[in-house]
Amino acid sequence: MRDVYGSVGLWRPPGLPISMMLAFMAFMLPHLIFAVSWGNFPLLRASQIAAVGLLIFASVLNRRDGWPPSWPAIVLVAELVISLIYTVLADAFERDTFDIDLVLKGTVIITLIALLDRARGYGFRAFALSTVPVSLLIVAATAAHFVLNPSIMFGRHLFFGLHPNLGGEVLFGCIITVAFAPSRLLRLGVGAVILVLLTLLQSRAAFGGAVLVYAGTEALYLVRGKSWHVQGRVVGFGLLVVAVIGLTVILVNPRTPVSAADWVSDRILLLDNPYRGLNTGFAGRTETWSVALESFQESPLMGEGMDRSGTTATGTQVHNGYLALLAEYGLVGVGFFVVLAQGLIRTLRRGSISFVMLVACLFVFLFNARAVNLNVFPFLMWLLCLPWREDEPDEAAGTTTALRP
Repeated sequence: MRDVYGSVGLWRPPGLPISMMLAFMAFMLPHLIFAVSWGNFPLLRASQIAAVGLLIFASVLNRRDGWPPSWPAIVLVAELVISLIYTVLADAFERDTFDIDLVLKGTVIITLIALLDRARGYGFRAFALSTVPVSLLIVAATAAHFVLNPSIMFGRHLFFGLHPNLGGEVLFGCIITVAFAPSRLLRLGVGAVILVLLTLLQSRAAFGGAVLVYAGTEALYLVRGKSWHVQGRVVGFGLLVVAVIGLTVILVNPRTPVSAADWVSDRILLLDNPYRGLNTGFAGRTETWSVALESFQESPLMGEGMDRSGTTATGTQVHNGYLALLAEYGLVGVGFFVVLAQGLIRTLRRGSISFVMLVACLFVFLFNARAVNLNVFPFLMWLLCLPWREDEPDEAAGTTTALRP
């Protein structure tokens, strides 16, 4: 497959200034520092200072040709501002506390969304390609860590000493960006490595999301720019190949399907794992979901406040992004669901690769412990909902649409 971006290389689409590419790349840094700063306040503060500096840098770059604010970004920013003010006031009057870290983190999230919305004229693909080098660095560092100096607890690899689910979310964010790369070899090679890492982390939701991303994007790359008849033949041929391979395997060894099902059950779904089995996985999370519903019932209008979704008696988080939105933002937060719905409809109507990414994000969000914060996965999900300029190339023709208005 040809490199549709020609001589400009793998990372920078035509028309994207190097300064903006570096700004897009730097947008990943606050999320990564935040990811490794749990419980480490100097690092957490460093991520906030780095993000504020980045905001100043990006605002200068974006002042000349940024697009006007879009209504999804206005809704997201308004929801976050209202909730942040409410949470700060509730802390002051009810708990007699002031959470400066919440204020800084909320401010960074709000301004990052606002500035990236102004830069959406370059297209989400341009943003994703700019961050691919950072994603490759994360994947390489994680693989080296797991091979050379692994930290294992209850059969799960820790993510640089932190919770495996956090590593799953970070690697899933990497999947979203790498899947936009024009090189199929790079997409599939890095994707295979990430899937192996996710099995070691035992991050099942991220694994399922990764499979959705790569199956969906590769299917779209195959049929993109072709007529409906050609698309039908491609899909039909693919199904025929799968059927022939499946029948051949069954004829050679009839127990193969059973062995494959056992492998998926034991290694991927971990249904029989004493720490990750049925009682601790999907079924066990119904308890945490009920906590979110109770929080929503106690404060249905405004919710509990930003980052204030409840936990169980053992400290387990809600692990459902949709219920976390209800628990934290209440009925006032209905705008979040409107933004998600319009993003899904808009990307579907375009037939863009971003639709596959958003569907995968919505699946992972069902099991995610965080709704809106500096974690790279949910942040990328909200960015996908912005009306970015269509900049995905027609790979069959080897061309791409203009990136500027």
